[in-house]
Amino acid sequence: MLSLLSSGDPSNISQAQETFRSLDFGLSAHATESSKVKSRKQVLLNFLKPELLDFMENGTALQSETAGFFLGELANADQTTIDRLFKVSKLDLNRAGAATRTLAHLVPDYPQLSEVLIEQINEPTLLENASLLYADVAGKQNPKQAVDFLIKASIAGSQEAMSRFPDFKDNADAAIPFLVGLLSYENSERRDDALRILIQLYRGQAQIIRALKQSLRVDSNQVKPPFPIYYLHDLGAGINLLKPEIAHLSSLQMSSYDKDSLTKLIQELKISKSEKNKMMKNLKDSVAIED
Repeated sequence: MLSLLSSGDPSNISQAQETFRSLDFGLSAHATESSKVKSRKQVLLNFLKPELLDFMENGTALQSETAGFFLGELANADQTTIDRLFKVSKLDLNRAGAATRTLAHLVPDYPQLSEVLIEQINEPTLLENASLLYADVAGKQNPKQAVDFLIKASIAGSQEAMSRFPDFKDNADAAIPFLVGLLSYENSERRDDALRILIQLYRGQAQIIRALKQSLRVDSNQVKPPFPIYYLHDLGAGINLLKPEIAHLSSLQMSSYDKDSLTKLIQELKISKSEKNKMMKNLKDSVAIED
């Protein structure tokens, strides 16, 4: 495996990973997940550890990434290994991502790991990596700190960070003002994402309903829904707080898919039969546009 890794050839390096995954040490053709095989893999990893750390410190970006994959399989890491990996995370951008991913597997609860990931927010090439790792690992230890991190990363432009707010739904109210702020940018590519995420975060917050009402406001120039109708299904019973807006939507041009989504929403509304029939008639008479 070291020979394959040291060659620097991408296909050889990929083969080194596959070789490690399939090792059974002659115990059984189907024993790769047995306790004996896992134990022997740990012995092998500890034997290879000095060379793997050297690849992380001095190898190419691909060699560093692959060595980190192997080291991340260690069941336990000694302090020297951890310290060297933290040093690697400071060497250069090519190695920083690999080092932090390895550390996330080995010591997810280390405060120092959170500090390194916070620093990576300022590096565009590491921003998405930091957001992913913080949400998956470090943030699980403290959800409120995770939301604070994700807000900062989202402001810096991370799509991964924005998409992870729903993972911390019970602690994500601090993110609402930021997401609502994005709605004022009519041409923003992130506007639809912000709307979708706000709806996913809804737990009765009046601020979210106000934002949705504003986004669904009656506009004399409005001819089609401002965002995909199916987003609103995640509101649950909260959809009843948007009755006037739903009534307005029923008269707009929309795709057949949006019409189907709106039909389901209207059926869920707690309104009189006559109100439902009126909305359904408006929907039936509205102009259909191509999906």
